[in-house]
Amino acid sequence: MGLFDKNPAPPSQPLAPPPSYNAGGSSSSVNSGAYGSDKKEPFPPPPAAESPYQTGQAGPSYQAAYGAVLLSSSDKIRLLNFPEHVIGVVGDTITRAWPPGIQTRGRLEYGGFEFKLKGRPWYGQGSEAVPARRLMIHFLHCMATQGWHLAASTDLSKKSWDKDTLFFRAGPPVQRMFFSVSFNEYDKIRIIDPPNDAIKNALISAVHTWPMGIQDQKEKEYGCYQLKLRGSPWATSNGAQVSQSRLLALNLMSTMDNLGYELAACVDMSIGAGDESNDIDSWFFASKL
Repeated sequence: MGLFDKNPAPPSQPLAPPPSYNAGGSSSSVNSGAYGSDKKEPFPPPPAAESPYQTGQAGPSYQAAYGAVLLSSSDKIRLLNFPEHVIGVVGDTITRAWPPGIQTRGRLEYGGFEFKLKGRPWYGQGSEAVPARRLMIHFLHCMATQGWHLAASTDLSKKSWDKDTLFFRAGPPVQRMFFSVSFNEYDKIRIIDPPNDAIKNALISAVHTWPMGIQDQKEKEYGCYQLKLRGSPWATSNGAQVSQSRLLALNLMSTMDNLGYELAACVDMSIGAGDESNDIDSWFFASKL
């Protein structure tokens, strides 16, 4: 039988009871035939348990700090459970990265801090679509430099026009390069603020593996290169296109992985438009740590 068998065979003979114990230490407490003795004496209470051995910061005495960021309404960023200095740095980042600026800012009566931006960044369409992704690029970089790293981006609402909540975990501050790949409308991919031409060209080459071909490609605006694919990869019911679009996504991740970048965040950051929504998660790559 193996050492860790779950159901070992029973012993051929029943085990004898342990010898009686005398707290006073008398030699008469254990008879010469201790394991077969009829003399019974009460066992003492067990000794008090020692404090558990702690290994680093993973023990019960350590509790990781988490914070949440809500992309609220069409124009608000709400921070929960972050220290004051982080809120200040986030405000500075928004001012630099969002050209329309901040309309109002302040504490909420039920906790947290909220920035109300000018414009409608979370509509995710029109002239604000690319700047909104650029804002998220700068925001993720800002959080990393302050020692807050994305742990999860998840949907906690059943509303038709909801967006993700971003959960961050406190850790060491790091410098990471971020950029975005967004999937727009039914057939477009946008490469936003890649760190260099090598990264941009590698992504363009990866997109060109789309079996149905590329309909159009251009520099949509400064820092944003757009490719329009043939077919409808983001809205198709065709089985082949469904699989091919996922293979294209795998190719994008693999290409970036080989160049030292990893997919650090997938964020639903747009309101969309209900059942007719063009809303798809935006991807954010970051240099590997």
